[in-house]
Amino acid sequence: MLADCLRTDGHRWRSLEPDSPATVTLRSFVRARKDLVETRVAVANQLRAHLQVVFPGAVGLFQALDNAIGLRFLRRFPSETRAAWLSERRLEAWLVANHYSGRKHAAVLFGHLHGAARGTTGDETDVRGAITLSFVATLLAEMEDCRPKFPDAESFACLAGVVPSTRASGRHRSVTFRWSADKKLREALCDFAGDGWQANAWAERRYRELRRTKTHPHAERILASQGLSAPRNEPA
Repeated sequence: MLADCLRTDGHRWRSLEPDSPATVTLRSFVRARKDLVETRVAVANQLRAHLQVVFPGAVGLFQALDNAIGLRFLRRFPSETRAAWLSERRLEAWLVANHYSGRKHAAVLFGHLHGAARGTTGDETDVRGAITLSFVATLLAEMEDCRPKFPDAESFACLAGVVPSTRASGRHRSVTFRWSADKKLREALCDFAGDGWQANAWAERRYRELRRTKTHPHAERILASQGLSAPRNEPA
């Protein structure tokens, strides 16, 4: 049937071209990045569980356990015994030397360290510290360019699963999450939307409006969907 349609109405069909090498490379990069992010989250969770036992004071010390300053701190002080060397003045000097830009004063951070439960000490400290360092060391383009595949932004958004699925029958109408979608593409679009609102005035304004009533993932999906059809004078 498809072959017969091509014979009789082929002139009405859009010609499809293979994706460019640059797009194929970008797609591979985005998928690899997603896998690395998932690995990083898993390792960060393992590190947190490990520190809860051997060095509880390090948990919650900085905004994120696996951000740059947090990892530098653990590389220098991977155990309770190493951190015992710190005084408030020494901690302040270390923060300055490592360009700490957080809003917490050294006295507050020092109080957190010494107010936490004691971790592992004694003979096994070095072994536990080596495990911490291993975790720290470990932590250290889905969008296709063949535009004829997507005659409009809505069809692209549907494939990516960033718009809800609407079903209607008689008087019944339901709007639900679109489970059937290109999940890799959805993840890529939401990643871009999640990062883009921090660098684009229109996206930031819309994101903050959405966050008044929506969760972060829901706001990202809506932003990704609306960004595909945003006015040219307000680029997404």
